[in-house]
Amino acid sequence: MTSSSPFANAVEAAAENPAPGILAELRSRGRRSFSALGLPDRRQEKWRFTRLKDLSQTIFEAPAAVAPRIDLDRVNLPGAHVLVFVDGVFDDTLSDVSNLPDGVIVSNLVLAAAAGSEVVDRHLGTLAPLEEQPFAALNSAVFSDGAVIHLPASTRLERPVHVINATGTDGRPTLSAPRLLLVAEEGARATVIETNLGARGQALSCPVAEIVIGENASIEHVVVSEGGSENSLIGVRQVQIAAAGRYDAQTVSLDGQLIRTDIEVALEGVHRLVERLRILHPQEGVELRGGLSGRAGREHRQRDRHAGRRRDEVVARIGFDVEGAVEGEAEVGDRRAGGTGVGVG
Repeated sequence: MTSSSPFANAVEAAAENPAPGILAELRSRGRRSFSALGLPDRRQEKWRFTRLKDLSQTIFEAPAAVAPRIDLDRVNLPGAHVLVFVDGVFDDTLSDVSNLPDGVIVSNLVLAAAAGSEVVDRHLGTLAPLEEQPFAALNSAVFSDGAVIHLPASTRLERPVHVINATGTDGRPTLSAPRLLLVAEEGARATVIETNLGARGQALSCPVAEIVIGENASIEHVVVSEGGSENSLIGVRQVQIAAAGRYDAQTVSLDGQLIRTDIEVALEGVHRLVERLRILHPQEGVELRGGLSGRAGREHRQRDRHAGRRRDEVVARIGFDVEGAVEGEAEVGDRRAGGTGVGVG
């Protein structure tokens, strides 16, 4: 990575920030990988529909060291366990993780890693494809903290966990890197809601989620992204599911200059996959990529290429072959808001 890279300042600033050993090691891996990969372009097959020109011409800075106070009243969910990160910094004054069941961890990565969390040591950085996906590498190079959720075997959380990531709060072109590590052991059940809030200015958020679901465990995962018209979000989500595990996800994108999420699901055993993709967004650049890995599988992509044009809804069926037990379905539309649903079980 050269000094002229749009992310050089943010990467250098992150390298100087102290962090527990495993986080510092992951940052170092991310820096090496992103330096080797660089920013992708449309000549690469996986990126030929994603317009990154505006990002490549912007110099992104690290967020301010002291995060400003923000008002979250409009997104708060009464009764939820809440973790709040402002420009990547954990805000314990806005967070509330009291009254958790015994053994359940809902915390931030820095605190958990400093306490010697076995879950963090074992899983952090093991699923995200740093050596292949540039924005997974970039996130790992610059992230300062993130959410960690661990559900021991047979745990059932009655209240949802709400992770709020507020980015771009100081109005400058800033780079933020939200991180989520979610591990559900055998038979665990929970609902996890992520809210990504972009503010003013040409900010970029590159969230990474690593999700491990054990046998007979079930996770409902809702991701809502809402930003200003100049904000961009390029995310990576890696999900590993053991036999008879289930992962149900909905993703809603309300605004933004560029929104893209790469989702890959690794299956153990035989599963049924039903994926519903609904892109309801008027702007060019709304994109979701999904991949299925296991004994067999193929990558697929659906994208709304007719930004701003009202048209009849199109339904496309996508088939997968994992011992003949997997089927996919996608729906593409053209409205104001958008969502994605993934069900694996």
